[in-house]
Amino acid sequence: MRRFYKILTVLLIVIGLVLPFAIPQGALAEEPSTASSSQAVSVPPPIPPAPPDASSSDAVPAQTSGIGLDELEPGDLLICRQEMFLVIFVFYTHLGIYVGNGLVAEARLDGVKLYPISDWAYPKETYVRYLRVKTSEEKRRQAAAWAVAQTQRKPPPCYAPLPTRNANPSKRTWYCSELVWASYYWQGVDLFTRGGFGPSRGRWVTTDRVFHDDDVYEIGSHTERLPYPGWPLFYPRIIL
Repeated sequence: MRRFYKILTVLLIVIGLVLPFAIPQGALAEEPSTASSSQAVSVPPPIPPAPPDASSSDAVPAQTSGIGLDELEPGDLLICRQEMFLVIFVFYTHLGIYVGNGLVAEARLDGVKLYPISDWAYPKETYVRYLRVKTSEEKRRQAAAWAVAQTQRKPPPCYAPLPTRNANPSKRTWYCSELVWASYYWQGVDLFTRGGFGPSRGRWVTTDRVFHDDDVYEIGSHTERLPYPGWPLFYPRIIL
């Protein structure tokens, strides 16, 4: 097993060293024009919350703090840790931006779409934090609208197989944290923590880099259970 972890670490280091050369220069898009930044987008009507499972004693979250999911505002962020095999190089594994009406703009394996906020509730997710960006309410709403516009493109963008840091609104692929980062990048807010440990630092947007950015703060959470595998205390705050 130790040998397996060593091989995995070497592979990740190689990816971290090679991937930056595959990213074209000028990948960060230029400042948008007034017409493109003010483009109207439509948010579907609210999705009614799913009723709790009365047969389960865990229907009500056991550990919550701050505001609830139903109190989020457009532009707020949802970040979670999920049960995934060998997730040891980042703490948080998924990120989305709340756009209002009970919907979250996310880049998932099955597409860049609007998903119901109930997907983030307990017991579907057991370790979720709610974040708010330190900017005006208007900019938070604009960031949410920008993310919605991405989900309404024809054809819609797909999930990105490899990480980049590219805010081009016409690109064909996004991964979860890059979509959220780009939504605020176009509002003049860079949700990207620099530094950290590892060969890939500074080259792509990870969930942890958004979570630890100085422009965000926590407004609520539900953390009933930390999914496996855990997070060794001796690890640095940011690796990838």
